[in-house]
Amino acid sequence: MTPLLVLALALAAPVPKAPVKAEGKLDGVWILKARESRGKEANLTASLKSTHTLVIVGNDFYFRNYAGTVKLDAEKKTLDMAITAGQYNGESTGGVFERTDDTLKVALPITPRTAAVRPTELKTAPGVSGYLYTFERDKDAKAADVLKEKVAALPAGRANPFNPGLPVAPLPVPARPNAAQQLQDALERIEKLEKRIQELEKAQTKKDEKK
Repeated sequence: MTPLLVLALALAAPVPKAPVKAEGKLDGVWILKARESRGKEANLTASLKSTHTLVIVGNDFYFRNYAGTVKLDAEKKTLDMAITAGQYNGESTGGVFERTDDTLKVALPITPRTAAVRPTELKTAPGVSGYLYTFERDKDAKAADVLKEKVAALPAGRANPFNPGLPVAPLPVPARPNAAQQLQDALERIEKLEKRIQELEKAQTKKDEKK
């Protein structure tokens, strides 16, 4: 085979695509494949898998039982989440991520609260709080439809941390009686007190008469 023919065949051969990493867009429905905490991988139960679906559409996201907006930095491989619905409404959280084709790894705090320490690496270790999630993209799911459905199912108010399916019941506000009611209550108490004094005086008079 001549060198010229070898060169022609080499140029015609398809060039293998390099894995896609740290993409700036994470749009899609991401199904949980593994969760690691304190250096150990958790047992991936059906309940854990079904409740930890991550959905991202543009700057909007849904995860676990809360939703909001997400900001990505492709160079630093960081993400910041502002929670605006569901449990932890009003809080913010963040971590790091890495995407390779249809596999996504995300490290987040165990509790998504503003004051929680955010992970800086895609790993966990004994004695260090945080989760490392591994997701696989659902190629057939329509992310926009799934996001809309998931967000609509969230409770209207801040969720109950002991039962995420129930909203936190607002504390009862005691009724404040008006001035007229307060005066009426005071007069009734005075009347009862006067009657009691009269009864005591009568009892004392009878004792004095017997002496």
